[in-house]
Amino acid sequence: MKTERTRNRDFGKGDWKSYFRLIPYIRLPWIAIAVAFIVEMGYSEVMAYVPVSTSALFSGEFTGKALGEAVVYNVLNFALMFGSLILTSWVSSAAVRRAQDTLWGRMLRLDMAYYDTRDPANLMSTLTNDTETAVKSLISQLVSLIPAVYYLVKVCLTLNSYDWRLLISVLILIPLNVAYVVVLGRWQYEVNAGIFGRIGKLTAYLAERVSNIYLIRSYTNEKKEEENGLNAAQGLYDAKIRAAKVSAVGNLAGNVMEVLQRGVPVVFGMILLQQKIINMQQWVAFFLFMGQIITKINNLVGVWGGIKSAQGSAARMVEILKAKEEPQKNGDGQKIVRDGDLAFENVRFAYGEKEVLHGVSVTIPQGKTTALVGRCGSGKTTLLSLIERLYTPSEGSISIGDTNITDYDLCVYRDHFAYVQQDAGIFGGTFRSAMTYGIDREVSDAELENVARQTGLWKLIEALPDGFDAGINISGTSVSGGQRQRIVLSRELLKQKPVMLLDEPTSALDAMSAMNIQQMIIDLFPGKTKLMITHDLRLLAQVDNVIYMEDGQVKDSGSPEELMQRCEAYRSLVLCDEEVCA
Repeated sequence: MKTERTRNRDFGKGDWKSYFRLIPYIRLPWIAIAVAFIVEMGYSEVMAYVPVSTSALFSGEFTGKALGEAVVYNVLNFALMFGSLILTSWVSSAAVRRAQDTLWGRMLRLDMAYYDTRDPANLMSTLTNDTETAVKSLISQLVSLIPAVYYLVKVCLTLNSYDWRLLISVLILIPLNVAYVVVLGRWQYEVNAGIFGRIGKLTAYLAERVSNIYLIRSYTNEKKEEENGLNAAQGLYDAKIRAAKVSAVGNLAGNVMEVLQRGVPVVFGMILLQQKIINMQQWVAFFLFMGQIITKINNLVGVWGGIKSAQGSAARMVEILKAKEEPQKNGDGQKIVRDGDLAFENVRFAYGEKEVLHGVSVTIPQGKTTALVGRCGSGKTTLLSLIERLYTPSEGSISIGDTNITDYDLCVYRDHFAYVQQDAGIFGGTFRSAMTYGIDREVSDAELENVARQTGLWKLIEALPDGFDAGINISGTSVSGGQRQRIVLSRELLKQKPVMLLDEPTSALDAMSAMNIQQMIIDLFPGKTKLMITHDLRLLAQVDNVIYMEDGQVKDSGSPEELMQRCEAYRSLVLCDEEVCA
């Protein structure tokens, strides 16, 4: 079995095709990159003339022409260098923003099965840390690689014109430099992959603990969680220590290489000068070239290290970009969802290898209120998820009327439904934004007040100084469970969708609040198709139809009275609930 360290090392290793697929995916600002590239080319061109123009002064030629050329080329060199730095930095920032936009859009469209095995906080780390590192490295290579090659070729031709042995003295150590950078680059890839993986895990751990701080305190488990947090941080610390070791070894090897790169050519040059094969001006120009040549060679050879580091940073980005998206439509993707009964025909579904629905066939009648009941784990929520097309059945079909639901455009189809989850999900912001979330039209204060009165939310809104613009904390933690449900019901009243799916909408409420919300759902949405998962069997007196599920199968369906007569398992469940309530 592979260890975690081995998995980190193998993850994405050698996946050059995926790495370069990153380029078309992230919508790079090509015009800005082209401008930065041209400026960098100009900088390389001018930089190749600086030593030649300056060498005349250093060798004793103090003429106006020599001084003028030296000043012009040096000023132009610094101006283009500054412009190149500014442009590259700006282009990198713009590219990172575009890449993050692309990645975020992709994450919103991924198949739900992808999220079943991933931690959301870990994915957010990919969106922030990994994206910035990978894209900035990529931009640097796109802008600087060809100009660096161009500069070296131009300088090599200049040195060769002085004497071919000067050129050999510069190039002789390049194979050794390449070998050193290739080995170091592979090491950097492994280390970077480990660091970003650890950052994601630490972020996920801390986010989960902070969001459940009440649980930690209620169990007086602060000390244990402090230790767990330190252990999670220790993993990141260990990964960074490995990175520091790699950096130290790389710096040491780099310093040795630089000494050799400077020393060997200088010795060659001094010998040639003493033998009068080259003159003093050529020697001075060669000496001035040396610093620039070494820097460019190191940068050029270091592109390998940069690519390997970027691969380590981009590994999780590539995984997301290659992940399966939701199927948006089949065929032409019909744009109008017609009313009709919702029918399941021999539907099977599995999470991974675990099948949770076993040949479900049942009909949810249009315009009726249907209760979906059964013990925990019987497959009720999965049934709702399949109706919403959050998942796709492995076998069988689901249809509305005579049309398979997969024949509809996905966005149009989902817009046909209201989906009220048991945790009454709302985002932080204001009451206005929470009540109008997902509504693509202007909603007046009069409309908001009208629905708030119907759902019993108006007393709360009216008492707030800012009214509908009063703030709500992240995830709605500043309002009670009943108030969140009323906000959600207000939102659904504004939407007025033909079909309502309700997944235990009163599970987090006290008995009185639950009864009020249940009655509100019945009264406020007359004539709509309502499919409601509920464990509160007192509601069954007001529903038209009941579907009883057990172990991933529909055992029976019909009116509450019919099921009480013919379904022993359902009758036992209801009688047990009545005894508990009594």
